[in-house]
Amino acid sequence: MRSATWAASLLLACGLVIACPGHARAEDAQTQAIVQALFADARDLLKRHRYAEACPKLEEVLRLEPQGNGARMMLAECYDAQGRLASSWATYVAAESFARQHGQQDREARAHERAEALASRLSRIRVVVSDVDRPADLEVRLDGVVLGASQWGTLLPVDGGAHVVVATARGRSSYRQEVTAEREGGTLTLNVPTLASSSPAAASSTPAVSPAPVASSSPPVGAAPVPGRAPAYVPWTLGGGAVLVVASVVFALDLRSVGQRQDTLCGGDLKHCARTSPDYDPASDNARKNRDFGLALGLGGAGLALSAVGLWGLFSPSSPALRVAPVAHVGADGSWLVGARVVR
Repeated sequence: MRSATWAASLLLACGLVIACPGHARAEDAQTQAIVQALFADARDLLKRHRYAEACPKLEEVLRLEPQGNGARMMLAECYDAQGRLASSWATYVAAESFARQHGQQDREARAHERAEALASRLSRIRVVVSDVDRPADLEVRLDGVVLGASQWGTLLPVDGGAHVVVATARGRSSYRQEVTAEREGGTLTLNVPTLASSSPAAASSTPAVSPAPVASSSPPVGAAPVPGRAPAYVPWTLGGGAVLVVASVVFALDLRSVGQRQDTLCGGDLKHCARTSPDYDPASDNARKNRDFGLALGLGGAGLALSAVGLWGLFSPSSPALRVAPVAHVGADGSWLVGARVVR
């Protein structure tokens, strides 16, 4: 009994999860349980107008269950209430497309109506790139999302608030400019100048190019902190992973405690328990141990996986991230979601 308990604890401590059909079914069931809990929490938070807490929970629901179009509609509603109009619009467009593909006619009509109502209220940014001495490998990013050349000069929908444009090329000095978009209806134009050569010889003979002024039909609302490079999902995956691992340890400790009690009461005979009174039935404790073992493995594995995703995003900010930005690739990359792309 002790050896089996310690073996389970050792597996959890080393992060080893044995892959087998039974465990896969348990993990699927555990994922669905997590999805249901997150969705219920988000719905309750929305009713209490706590949008900053509700939206991330719905984002996690969609990450775990991409087919959840009801959660997608609710997330669009949450974005709208939070003032993130472009995110709300793009999410409604995604919900409309999903509903059309799966025959959800009522939901398709509702998503289309709300996306249309938001379209005229969006703030937009136009990024204009200079044609003078433009390097072939020039890369322009808006809030960390690469803008293809077809998007330069196009009005792109953005949420209100601070946005950062960065332009880089091999052998050139980088360009960085922060602008602030109004909550709705504003239009900004940002001009990316010719990037100066970063070689010492060229730098001594070529004057530095100052950042071009930002032309705007509506003045910036005010300065805002510059967004970090780490993707938005990093703190949630790291925090969620830590919570799941802690829960796994709790169930592992309970498993060990029950096992020790049974050893004391029954020794090796768990059917008759000759050392204790006949009133003690080990069946309930056996069921409790089975539950503890399954939950410890499932939660531990999910926690380690979430933590790994968070660490990967934290230390590889240029790698693909699991979030959608509504400001990029308006049809340029063939995506069916107009105005959205996976952040890299």
